[in-house]
Amino acid sequence: RRLNQYKQNGTDLTGITFEKILQDIKQRDYEDSTRENSPLIKILDDSVDKAYEEMVLKNSLDKNIDTSNFKIVFSPQHGASYVPMMNVLQKLGYQVYNVKEQSYPSETFENTKSPNPEEQVAYEKAIELGKSVNADLMLTTDPDGDRVGIVILDKNKQPVYFNGNQTAALLIEYILNFKKQNNLLKLPSVIYTTIVTSPLGEKIAKSYDVDCEKTLTGFKYIGDKIEKALQNNGPEFIIGYEESYGYLIDANVRDKDSIQSALLIAEMTCYYKQQNLNLCDALENIYKKYGYYCEGLKSIYLEGQKGAIQIAKFMETLRNSPYTNIANEKLIAVEDYVTLERKENDKIIKLDMEQSNVLRFILEEYGFVAIRPSGTEPKCKFYFSVFGKTKEEAQEKFDKITNFIMSDAERILKELN
Repeated sequence: RRLNQYKQNGTDLTGITFEKILQDIKQRDYEDSTRENSPLIKILDDSVDKAYEEMVLKNSLDKNIDTSNFKIVFSPQHGASYVPMMNVLQKLGYQVYNVKEQSYPSETFENTKSPNPEEQVAYEKAIELGKSVNADLMLTTDPDGDRVGIVILDKNKQPVYFNGNQTAALLIEYILNFKKQNNLLKLPSVIYTTIVTSPLGEKIAKSYDVDCEKTLTGFKYIGDKIEKALQNNGPEFIIGYEESYGYLIDANVRDKDSIQSALLIAEMTCYYKQQNLNLCDALENIYKKYGYYCEGLKSIYLEGQKGAIQIAKFMETLRNSPYTNIANEKLIAVEDYVTLERKENDKIIKLDMEQSNVLRFILEEYGFVAIRPSGTEPKCKFYFSVFGKTKEEAQEKFDKITNFIMSDAERILKELN
């Protein structure tokens, strides 16, 4: 079972505080607190749902956009987002078609090949329905409703999938451009993201004079940043996001939120449609302006205690003998989140974050290779973000760098074994 612990402000607990509470829980008998008549349990009525939906609706930017001819297909993947998502999108006037086979709660997820929006098979039934109704946009959330993925149909009615980095870039450009055009962009403003997320969003933000602050992986760190900014009366929060399909628009929530994200995804897609553009066109315009990025995530699985020891030794090997170049691509800097140091040329710069077993190798134009052990699975994760002046150059460099890193990782692990 997964245990989530939250602060009073709604942010996930982090670090030492989490561990202390976890130890306290293990020492207590909670039999009485799990009973329905326990004074420790409060059953919420629908006033909370209504207040939440009203808050989400306030995040619409273009109050005059015509949504009446815009068709959305939606799947909650047998999860929790069905009711609030349908309510919000229908209140905004969209034509919403739900994937009925996946719209009822089920812990076995029997009508989907995967409930994870990061996997293309999760969209199969949504795409099938989307083709039949000629949908403008297909959305799917994960079962707990915090992450959302998107697909559109191209001119040949073939599906086009957008990864989390691409969706974030589209949202950032749409939000900042709308706010600037309508004199709504307050400065100083900030976006929050993580050290394993594409730098494209940061480049877009800086073009609008908006700052970008990075955190460790995990939305709890973004939530902490939001809380600190509110306590200090600024900077103005624009968006928080991760590469793993999690986005947050409204600071009243401190975790990724698929409902409010979908609201703005739908709005920007509808806006582009009225400009005779689709999301592919909009993303291509972003790439032409800021440069092309090719991103990906790869993993090496090593089961059991022996695997965990191998991963630890692998990270130690890289830490003691870091790369000086990667596949003949120049490294700008190396960041070690155990020592909390960034080494750039002959300079050592301290990193202002909590410690974490992560190494980041910085390439040109903020590109990077980041390596870290998974916190939940027996694997080591490799994040890639590679810049190119053209789509072809970015893809070529990406292939070269990923092949080098994964081959070298296999070599090191074989030697350690």
